[in-house]
Order: sequence, then C-alpha cells, then structure tokens
Amino acid sequence: MSLDLVLDTALEAFIAIDSNQRVTYWNPAAEQTFGYSLQEAIGQPVDELIIPETHRAAHRAGVARMVAGHPGTLLGQRLHLPARHRDGHRLYIELTFAPVTTDDGLQFYAFAHDITEQHRAERFRGCQLAVGAALSQAHDTSQAADAVLEAIAISLQWPYAELWTPAEQEQLLECTARWSAPGRDFTAFHADNYPRGAGAPWLVWESGEPLWIPNLATDGRSPRSALADRAGLHATLLVPVRSGTTNLGVLAFFGEEIEDPADILMSLLNGIAAQLGQYLERRRAEELEVELSRTKEHFIAVITHELRNPLAAVAGNAYLILDDADDLPSQHRDSIEVIARNAERMSGLIDDLLDHRQLESGQFALHFEPVDLCEVLQEALADIQAAADGKRLTFAISLPLDAIVNGDRTRLRQVADNLIGNAVKYTPEGGRIAVTVIPQEDHITCTISDTGIGIPPAERHRIFTPFYRATTALTSDRPGTGLGLAVTKALIEHHCGTIDYTSDGAHGTTFTVTLPRAFLPAGQDITDGSDPARRQHRTGPTSATASPLPTQPD
Repeated sequence: MSLDLVLDTALEAFIAIDSNQRVTYWNPAAEQTFGYSLQEAIGQPVDELIIPETHRAAHRAGVARMVAGHPGTLLGQRLHLPARHRDGHRLYIELTFAPVTTDDGLQFYAFAHDITEQHRAERFRGCQLAVGAALSQAHDTSQAADAVLEAIAISLQWPYAELWTPAEQEQLLECTARWSAPGRDFTAFHADNYPRGAGAPWLVWESGEPLWIPNLATDGRSPRSALADRAGLHATLLVPVRSGTTNLGVLAFFGEEIEDPADILMSLLNGIAAQLGQYLERRRAEELEVELSRTKEHFIAVITHELRNPLAAVAGNAYLILDDADDLPSQHRDSIEVIARNAERMSGLIDDLLDHRQLESGQFALHFEPVDLCEVLQEALADIQAAADGKRLTFAISLPLDAIVNGDRTRLRQVADNLIGNAVKYTPEGGRIAVTVIPQEDHITCTISDTGIGIPPAERHRIFTPFYRATTALTSDRPGTGLGLAVTKALIEHHCGTIDYTSDGAHGTTFTVTLPRAFLPAGQDITDGSDPARRQHRTGPTSATASPLPTQPD
C-alpha cells in the first residue's frame, strides 16, 4: 500500500508545507476539517488558510526558527491550538508536527484532528465555575457585574464585554459595566447609553432572545459598526439578563473571530445570564431593604427629636388647664380632654417606634431583677380600671402569691399594659376579661382572655409582624399602630419566654405568655406586706369567664 493511499484514508488531517510555509500536501481529512478543497489549498500559505489572524505572527516566527535550525521544545508535543475554518469560524485542533528533509528540501509534516467539542466543554465548565466563584465573592452588584464579565470573556476568549441595564424608567439603556482584555484599548468603541429603540441591546431587551451578529461591518442593527471594525471587533453575541419574566439587563460580548454560536453555547450563556439575573434581583432587594432600613432609622430619629418633647408639653399643659378648669364651659373642657388624650396617644406611638427600633438593632437594654409578675399585672389592671368601667366590663382574676420571674419590671409592665389594654380596647360593652397566672415547676403561665372581636385564622402568621393590624381591628374604628404585639413578643423573647394565642376568629382571644420561673431564697419575700388590700385583691375569689376568644392586637 502506497504512503499516499495511507494518508488519503487517514481519519486525521495531514498537511505538509515547505520552508516557505506553502501547502504541498492536503489529504481528504484536512478538506473535511478546514473546509478547503485540495485544489484550493495546494500552493497557498498555510497561515492564511487555517491560522487565526491573531496567531499568525507567532506561527511564522516559529517556522522561521526551525528553518534556521532551532527546533525548540515543540517537536513531539501534542499541541492544542486554535484554527480557522474556510467559512471563518474558529475551531480547535490537537496538532503534532515534525520537520523532514526530502528531495524537495525541508518539509514540515503535521497531523491534526478537531477537538473543538472537547475544548468547548472544558471552557464552558471553567466558565461556569468562574462565574459561580465571581458571584459568591462579590460584595455588591457592581462588583458582581465586573467579575462576571471578566469570568465569561476570559473563559470564552472574547476580548471585550459589556453589561447594559435600564435607566430613566426603562427609556434608556446604560452601559454599567465593561471589561477589556489586558493590553487592549477599546475606549474609542465605548458607548455610554442608548435611547429606547436604538442599538442592538434594545433589540435583545424587547425580544427577550439572544442576538448573534456574525459581521458587524455589514449589519445595520448596531450604530457602532464602523467603530467596531476599526477596533478589530467583527462579531457580537448579546444575551438577555432576566429573573423569571423580569428584564434586568443585556450582556454583550465582542470578538475578532467568534466561533459559530452553537446551541450549547447559547444554552450556557442563557444559563449564566439567568444566574446573574437572580443574583442581581436578590442583591437589589437586599440593597433596597438596607436603604429602607436606613430611611426608617432616619425617620424615627427625626420624629423622636421633633415631636416627643412638644407632645409632652402639649399633654402636660392640657392637664394643667384641666386641673383648674372648673369655670370652663363643658364644650371647652371636652376639647382640652381630647387634646390631652391624643397627645398622650401620639407619645405612646413614638415610644413604641423607639422600642421597636431598639429591639431590631439589638440596642435594647434590660435590667433584670426578681419581679412579682402578679403585682405587675395588678398594677396594670388598676390603671385601666376606669376605661373598663366605662364599658361595663367584668373581670375574672386569679393572681397567686408565688409567681416570681427574673425580669425587667418596667418592660414586663409594658407587656401587661399592651395585652390587657388590647383586651379592654377590643372587647365590646358588657364583655368579660379573664387574667390568670399559673405557676408551674420551672415556668409561669399567664393567660389574658376576652370576649372581643377576635383575629381571623388566616392572619395568624402575620399578627406579630410590626405595623400589621388584623382586619377585624381595621374595621372596628379603634386606633392602633400594629406595633404593640410586635414589641410585646420581642420583650417576652428577650426574657427567654414565649407568647401565643388562640381564637375562633369572631368572639374573642386568649393570649398565653410563658416565662421562666425564679425562686427566692428561703424566708425572703419580694413584697413587704404593707398593702393588705392589694394582697387580698390578688388572693380573693374570682368570677367565671366566658369561653375566651382573641382580641385584636395593636
């Protein structure tokens, strides 16, 4: 069998060139791999046929060294190199070559086979890993965008990349991130923004589909075609950045010889764009949350400074007038009472806002000491007695003597005021409220029940959320902020306790608070016994209560 027959039937491309780098042999496998027929290839400079323009100078220098007798270290090596197909797309080959002296002089024999798919798979895998690492290490959206552009462009060997994002209520696309290969200057090609409808990024934004432009010089969809040609950028691939159905931006990649965008490449870039979109949306939400928190902090600080002292002055002066208002007409006296009452209510709102802010920020200080929980509840009941009498409410109270907890007395009183106050506020005239304390072995359980308006079952998961008010409260014409229960829950949890409630949604509420029990040393009593009336009230008989149903929390 002749050597020519062996080479012509070989599965690998075989190419021979002379010392002038002109093709002297081109087998059928070379025709299939590179797209040139034997007649087209013979006698042509091999670098102009199959070597990418960016690699030709290095190729020529290498051949010249070997012709001069300096073979270097590449002989006998399996080289992975980029190559150029007849139709212009880039492929990758594994190449071995050797210089051979023949009757016609020095020749270079080379065997090559196409490894484009293998090379592409390795690049894609590297690209995915690089993008994942970039997103995991980025501290903000700007850093993430820069890192992702760099990771994709380097992995897929594109010299220039951009990210376009919307501005001016989506009437403008702005270039918010760019990446250029080291040593390359594409400043003359830069564009800062496109008005709606102008430029290839808008086509991708509006269609939601990738756009492949193989020849920018002849394509009218890019206003920068002439600039691209002068910059040596001949093709572009644009991919939408989306999260679900929401458009967030457009990725644009440019190259001198971008390979044919196979389906697998499109799938990869669509996946990466979706990954970037989810990251951008998540970080945008996080940054918005931080900004909202900062705005809320500023708002609370302002209203505290600007309103707290004036409201205290208004309420104080109103009560001074009421103390000496015997000669005032009843209508005027009623008006002053309204002023005082509403000033107090606004002061309470400001106090709740401050408490909520401090609890959220972890700046809330508690002063723990042994506290008689029943005594705290009794004080709260005494202070609200007038309001309860005005609605003809009846109470069933069971407050035993031995109910000591380790806590902040002022804050536990705040909890009692909130829960008992809600019960009185949302229970209609003639209703009943029960306050019961039951000491257990290692904890104390306190229940506050009423026959009020209740809490809808569907709203259970939101009832302790700051600023949330149940629909039954909103329709009851009773004022409230939605902060009371949120602050109450936080205070109880700061005491290592729990709070929960039951309700059928229509006729009342039972709130149950559990706190760790504290024990005093033998012979020590937290009360001094100086108020027999108070002690008698706590231990006296109780009246029966109706089936408890939740009151609407504040």
